[in-house]
Amino acid sequence: ATAAAAAGAAGAAGAGAGAGAEEMAQTAKAVWLCDFVNSGVPQPEHFEVVESEVNPDDAGDGDIVVEIKFMSVDPYLRAGLKRTPESGESGRRVMSGFVSGRVVASKSADWAEGDLFGASLPFQTFQIVKNVSKQVIWKLTDLLEEKNLSHGIGVLGMTGSTAYAGVTAVLRPEEGETIYVSAASGAVGSLVGQIAKNVYGVTTIGSCGSGEKNELI
Repeated sequence: ATAAAAAGAAGAAGAGAGAGAEEMAQTAKAVWLCDFVNSGVPQPEHFEVVESEVNPDDAGDGDIVVEIKFMSVDPYLRAGLKRTPESGESGRRVMSGFVSGRVVASKSADWAEGDLFGASLPFQTFQIVKNVSKQVIWKLTDLLEEKNLSHGIGVLGMTGSTAYAGVTAVLRPEEGETIYVSAASGAVGSLVGQIAKNVYGVTTIGSCGSGEKNELI
């Protein structure tokens, strides 16, 4: 939650960063991890919002310039905050994860200014995505409007694809069966329950960790 607050602050502060490639430089705000957090709950002092200047003219062939609108602080990020044998001496780095945003300039034939996307990118409000064809990024332009762009890190993002593939490709429920969903109020579990019940029509039972979560499902 503390990391989410830092990411939200950076996103809100940089909301006007990417006005267009015609401007020489844009101020970007990024969420940095200050150092390793090997144990305990990450706190605000473990993170820092750092400003930098990004010049859209630095984009080369095959690159796009993007404005990040939403950053998803997911549980899997916790493992990346710990020191590992491969991580080196310093844990200071820009946080990265699943994001959604808008293309503000493009030098790629596959992307146009105004395109909406979901991606796995640094938590930085304005940035140049190098060699976009080699990045984990998917187009959302024809699937939603910018006002609903948060869906790009939810039902149309990693959690949505996990739930969809898990039910349709792995479980493949049949009529008359019963599905049990643990953590049924979570980002993946809540979607699994809806797909199982509303698409496949099977009996769906879920469990949660509190009464408040039970009310949600």
